[in-house]
Amino acid sequence: MALKNDATGNYERYPETSSDVDQQGWYVYKNLIGVSGYPDLIIEDISWEPANPCENENVTFKVTLMNVGLAPSGNCSVKCYLNGNEISFSPVAGLEEGSKTSFTFNWVPTSPGSMDLKVVVDAEGQFFEFNEENNEKSGIFKVISFTTSSSGSSSSSSSGGAGGSPELASNVEVKELAQQFISNGNHAKFVFSKNVTSIAYIEFDPKKTVGKTTTIVETLKGKSTLVTELPSGKVYENTNIWVGNEGTASPGNIENAVVGFKVEKAWINSNGIDSASVRLCKFDNGKWVELSTSQTSEDDKYIYYEADTPGFSAFSIMALYPEEDVSGVSLPLGNSVDEKDFKAVSGASGEKESDVADSEAEENNSGISGSLKKVLLPVVMLAAVILVGYVISRKRS
Repeated sequence: MALKNDATGNYERYPETSSDVDQQGWYVYKNLIGVSGYPDLIIEDISWEPANPCENENVTFKVTLMNVGLAPSGNCSVKCYLNGNEISFSPVAGLEEGSKTSFTFNWVPTSPGSMDLKVVVDAEGQFFEFNEENNEKSGIFKVISFTTSSSGSSSSSSSGGAGGSPELASNVEVKELAQQFISNGNHAKFVFSKNVTSIAYIEFDPKKTVGKTTTIVETLKGKSTLVTELPSGKVYENTNIWVGNEGTASPGNIENAVVGFKVEKAWINSNGIDSASVRLCKFDNGKWVELSTSQTSEDDKYIYYEADTPGFSAFSIMALYPEEDVSGVSLPLGNSVDEKDFKAVSGASGEKESDVADSEAEENNSGISGSLKKVLLPVVMLAAVILVGYVISRKRS
């Protein structure tokens, strides 16, 4: 329908959405309530990284919004759905006309398969927009089975590969990956920049070239399925670190390896822990080994540490109990508190176990002698009284 310029009412030009055309060919919109313009929010872009994540791998989504209308928008919210299930709710401040804003959120897939992503702005209709039909944007991506990905990449012998994790997927809360090219003579450092785990980085000096290598950090829901029990102490977090394929970062292939990690101050304070007692422990040859750990820095939320390690496998970030605060020792499994206390006391006094046993025997013997004395003393006293009486009676007679 062609509209004449002299038609009654107030009009404004809006070429993107109007279906009415005037005599000059301009698309027009009739302003029924007599204001000069309306906001119109659209989702300009959605992106995610990695493009095709593995199950239990952290995915970061970025959403960009723009106000293509002719007036400022009000505050609203953005909802994100995967396969129809809401995974994110983000409040958004009002946008001026022609301006845009972006925000990110994280999500961890727990199973492989195709994912239908839908993002909706102003899903609750908090204000009137010029066009209410352009508030959604969709996309599709695929979550890859970690087992399939690992087995496929490990078949290559020309590089470090993607490696794999022997940990049960059901016990992994979140994981993060980093990649580097490992070559002999060049220091290797893997930085986990998404900050979804307590491990900030690992680094080492390689003794041979293995090529492009993937390192995986896993934060566990509980005790690792690869260890028999937890170390003695207050556990902050259990984590696994896997570098490349099996043997890539074995002690014979690397040196000067360290792990950088962080611990929340809130956890330290709420448990009454001395920050200097925090340690990184490594499960090695059936026992927990306490690694040399030092504090490197701190900020308002975290205290940061670095620990030397001979290799990478199952780790536990923990704090030593006061009687265990000794650096560089192995923590054997199954020791009871009574055993540790007994050894600590006997060691501190400089006595051997045999000395303690002899001392106990002497105390027992002295106890028997004391009891015998208590029995014999009244008998002796009574005999003395009888003897004195006898002597006196003889003198009188």
